[in-house]
Amino acid sequence: MIASQRRTPSVTFSRPDDVAVVVHPGGIIGRMPSAALCVDHPTVSEAHALVSLRGRELYLLALRGRLEVDGRPVPHVRITPGLQVRLAPGIEIAVRDLCLPDSLLAIEGVGSRPVPLTHSVYTLCQGPPIELQPGFRPDGDGWIWMADGIRAQLRGESPRPLRQGDRLHLPTGTLVVRELQLCDGGTSPTRDSGRRGPALRVVSRHETLHIHREDGVFFAIGGIPARIVSELSEYGVPVRWTMVADRIWPDVAEESTLRANWDRHVKRLRRKLRAAGLRDDLVRADGRGNVELFLMPGDELLDQG
Repeated sequence: MIASQRRTPSVTFSRPDDVAVVVHPGGIIGRMPSAALCVDHPTVSEAHALVSLRGRELYLLALRGRLEVDGRPVPHVRITPGLQVRLAPGIEIAVRDLCLPDSLLAIEGVGSRPVPLTHSVYTLCQGPPIELQPGFRPDGDGWIWMADGIRAQLRGESPRPLRQGDRLHLPTGTLVVRELQLCDGGTSPTRDSGRRGPALRVVSRHETLHIHREDGVFFAIGGIPARIVSELSEYGVPVRWTMVADRIWPDVAEESTLRANWDRHVKRLRRKLRAAGLRDDLVRADGRGNVELFLMPGDELLDQG
């Protein structure tokens, strides 16, 4: 059953013990207790898989674990009613219900365009500039999360429902709740106002990245560099580098190790882009710990993950 009247994209899974669990985009399936869908079994990875919103559809992406559908391993699978996914021998989850609303809520006042609310939890940081970061941070100035609808709480205030037209007042500015059509809630990479060099057509397939330049140059890359671009394309706004790195290396606890992994693979991506004659600032940092997928006028992003 696809329930389009609700405002928050989600999927209801049956756990191996037949308990129903609702998971929103960005939710982790795995062994760790904080996972959106916790499967307490030693053969399941701590962060086994991730639910991701790609355009108008939800996908299940393999992280540290394997996914099997109809007896064959897959790196990702489109979520459909009745889908059964094997996480490990004897451990399966099934899709009971799928919610893909025609529209969703977004926050205006962070960046150059509204940010669609597709993750289960966000943290507000007053800045300046104001930041809206996926995930929970206890030191935040406010939080937005999926419950029965969408709820918000500013530090020192009580939680309240969040509806279209509502305003969130922070000392450094005001955020406004807007409504977006679901097709507008996909990737929205940052774009520069100027054009340097031929336009790019970037095709993200999660595990691989294909870049076509309008003058005929073609470049393909796989592995972690492709994952970095894919994850940034899903966020669609500047985010803390740790948000992306934690999803790529969920089992790495030390931030110094996480940073070393991140720097090594971002440098590798830029080195390969330069060698292919392409601009190397596709992944750009702002000097404050945030990173973004950086496209220019005429560039095109296709998310086929």
